[in-house]
Amino acid sequence: MLASLGTIATDLGKSMEASKWKSQAETIRNALRRLHWNPSRQAYVDSVIEGKQSGIVTETANGMALLFDIATPDQVPRIIQVLADPHSDIVRATPLYFYYTLEGLLKQGVAEVALRQMRERYTTMIEASDVPTIWEKWKLYEPHEGLFWSRVHSGGVGPAWTLSKHVLGVYPTEPGFQRCRIEPKAEGLQWARGVFPSVRGDIKVGWRREGERFSLDTVLPAGLETDLTLPRNASKNFVLTHNEKSYAIRAGVTTSPGLVLSGSSVVVKVVGGKHHLEVQAE
Repeated sequence: MLASLGTIATDLGKSMEASKWKSQAETIRNALRRLHWNPSRQAYVDSVIEGKQSGIVTETANGMALLFDIATPDQVPRIIQVLADPHSDIVRATPLYFYYTLEGLLKQGVAEVALRQMRERYTTMIEASDVPTIWEKWKLYEPHEGLFWSRVHSGGVGPAWTLSKHVLGVYPTEPGFQRCRIEPKAEGLQWARGVFPSVRGDIKVGWRREGERFSLDTVLPAGLETDLTLPRNASKNFVLTHNEKSYAIRAGVTTSPGLVLSGSSVVVKVVGGKHHLEVQAE
């Protein structure tokens, strides 16, 4: 929260407040690293009482460590390994807090793990009814406790934002949606489509992957500057088509007029309107 406030203060030109809040955020991060990291568990424990670490390690705490830059660079892969291990004894997040685990994994670039866990945990809910709802717990009934949980619980809908931000790939890159990027995470998926209701207007996105071909269709609000990002294998030649214009890109090429290239992606910069893009490896 303090780090986010610092960013907002910077955007508003409040340099004194920004410096204060960012400094306080880093002080808290350092304290968490010093007190809560458990080298033998390769994870952060939930609490420290009278100087002694608890034995409880949860997905929620470690997802937050990944998401909020608490974990150090050498701790990140260790936490990911613990979170990704289906046989780990780590305490699972409830639907209310699972969002933080997903976002932490996605921030660290392990979309395949995050989307697999989302499918595994939410499939039962989605398949339970023709009009699915989000439950309070992963299971509605706990026999050993004799409890029934709510079938409709708004606290568990955080991953809907995850789907918009990462699967559709829509995210603002400047305050007030002055600019945005569309960069779908397609790991384990063949297609996705949806509408993102931004402050600038609806952003329509649909994409499909078929073998070596990836296509993206979008309709953007007028004047919205957007980076359209598609996957690329830099070891292969490919053809990019944007509306009626095609670009032939050779393997290993790092620059091309009108495009931004990296080893894993190609970016087309556009402003508003309707766009159809395809990447086809040769």
